[in-house]
Amino acid sequence: MKKKGLAVIASVVLGVCTAQALVLFESDFEGYDLGASLKGTNAWNAINETNLQGAVVFAINSPLGAAGSQAMHFRDTFNGPLGNSLIYRQVNGIVSNNIAVFNFDFMADTSEQSPQILLQFAGTTVVQLTVHPNGVGTGPIKYHNGGGFQTIPSTLATNTWYRFALTANVDTDTFDLVVTDGINTHFNQTGLSFKNSVSNINRIAFSSNASVGGVGASYYFDNVTAGNDVIAVIPPPLPSTFISATATAGDLVKIEISAPEPDRAFLFGRSNLGAGSWTNVPHSDDGSNAFTVTNLTYSTSETNGNISIYVNATNAAGFFSTGHSE
Repeated sequence: MKKKGLAVIASVVLGVCTAQALVLFESDFEGYDLGASLKGTNAWNAINETNLQGAVVFAINSPLGAAGSQAMHFRDTFNGPLGNSLIYRQVNGIVSNNIAVFNFDFMADTSEQSPQILLQFAGTTVVQLTVHPNGVGTGPIKYHNGGGFQTIPSTLATNTWYRFALTANVDTDTFDLVVTDGINTHFNQTGLSFKNSVSNINRIAFSSNASVGGVGASYYFDNVTAGNDVIAVIPPPLPSTFISATATAGDLVKIEISAPEPDRAFLFGRSNLGAGSWTNVPHSDDGSNAFTVTNLTYSTSETNGNISIYVNATNAAGFFSTGHSE
């Protein structure tokens, strides 16, 4: 980074999630090969997948979970006779005391092709949800109760991340559904009917419920978990705000920040705003102490209530922001 090229931009709220009980499986898609198919990776499998339809690892991250840079991108740009693609993860032993809980984050950048979420057992669909952001179709969310699709009144938008929590009860053949954006709850209802009665559940799958040959699916999943309790979404912390950046002695730059929750705020950087991902950047509290990756409690207090940190001007990151994680 050169002093003249220093840029500080609005904070990026990355969010937090914490597990409240046993999680038997979780996937945030970090560490997977970017652009690669999920098939055969960490027990994910796929049906009817081609280079034009299916699920790949994509450079995007849900703000409702821990800081990261990758998620699952489900897309379909194939207009032909091949059946709809389906990506799934087998999860054995998930049901405990008749209960299984599945959580995932969802965002669509198109309203086309009925994004679909399935819970299954031995090839039988137990819970079938379709999601229509902006109310395309007959409703934003629909579920199949065995007799047909039922509309769930709610308001969902494209290009917005939502956390879905599905709590299935194989004793009553019903499930509870909570949908939140981390701050507002868009839907919370209990006792929704299964599509088929089963004694167990061992698979979560993502697909499209559109007619074969339809084109246009593009949506994302992240922080997929299976366990015995809901994964709580903690509302994002108050954002930090950059006040000023000043070149000091040597290769140092002093950055003054308004940080309401410095214990939950970290410094991130990237060399190109149009490409790449945000990564942690080491900082010093006073420019002479060690430069390390840690939260913003490692800082100098200013008389106006703000804090100051120091970064090395030779750092490769030319753009800086604050983010939050745990």
